[in-house]
This record gives sequence, structure tokens and C-alpha cells, in this order.
Amino acid sequence: MVVVAIIAGADLAFVVSHHLMRLVFVILFAPVAARLFADP
Repeated sequence: MVVVAIIAGADLAFVVSHHLMRLVFVILFAPVAARLFADP
């Protein structure tokens, strides 16, 4: 993602922080989603 940001000329700090927050969100809420979509 950082390479794409460099090529596109985007703000690197924004791209890196957004990517890290997205990873944290997925790690925290994946177990909740797995419980919701699991077969009873």
C-alpha cells in the first residue's frame, strides 16, 4: 500500500495510519463476525 501511495503521490502518514487502523479493526471484530455468521 505504501508503494501505491508513493506512486500516486498521496500522503504517506495518512495511508499508513489508515492501513494500521483497518488491520486493528479486522483483528478485533473478526471473532464477533465469526460468531454471528457461524451455524448454530
